[in-house]
Amino acid sequence: SEDPMSEAREIMLSSPSDLPPGMLLARVQRGVKSILTNFEFLYQGIYGESKSALYRFNDFLENRYESYALKNDSNVYIPGQISVRSNLLSVDILLVISYEPRAYISSLMSVISALVRGVGVSVVCRNDDSFFWWSKIVTYFRQAGISSSQIRIQQISRKALKDALESHVVTNVLVDGKLEQFEELTQISFNFNYTEKEMIKFYGPFDAPSLTNAKGFLDQFSLVRSFAINTMRHGAPLELDI
Repeated sequence: SEDPMSEAREIMLSSPSDLPPGMLLARVQRGVKSILTNFEFLYQGIYGESKSALYRFNDFLENRYESYALKNDSNVYIPGQISVRSNLLSVDILLVISYEPRAYISSLMSVISALVRGVGVSVVCRNDDSFFWWSKIVTYFRQAGISSSQIRIQQISRKALKDALESHVVTNVLVDGKLEQFEELTQISFNFNYTEKEMIKFYGPFDAPSLTNAKGFLDQFSLVRSFAINTMRHGAPLELDI
């Protein structure tokens, strides 16, 4: 239940990580390992499929993440052009608004994705059960070496949450709650004030990527850039063999 006495009146936003990708990846993976070790405590009940999804996601991080983050991927082939995409850049801050006594597995995977991308994650909880659960997750990652400035947790008042959404200080928001709560928060944010500097994006368990789509979770927080290099001029190759 909501406890006004313990609720903060202002959200303390996290900061992006300044660690190199490889070092940050190792720390995030240590945190994920702790989650998997304590999975039955965190998700009491029949959650075998969710645990398997988290194992597969961790396997992607282990074997393919650095290639995803640091190497260019080919775009659709176009004759006379080299076209690639880069995932090097990421968003700055993710605000996680939690109502659930234990997070949807897709919400947890989104938070892990944000952390490994170097995003500052601010978890704000609206009740005691949610705060207790996420406190465990935050503890695992801090013990793994993730900075307390990159991931923060608070139990906040409704007014503080409303003020933050109306002021558009955060443009990436993950709602771990029911559909009605998701709709309510989006309506608060999209209030026709037009003070945002970039498009506000809301994420939730109802439109999350498939649990088998590791890239889809990472793409949520990647600022994808595409580069095209023309290899022909007036229909002829730029290189001439004599």
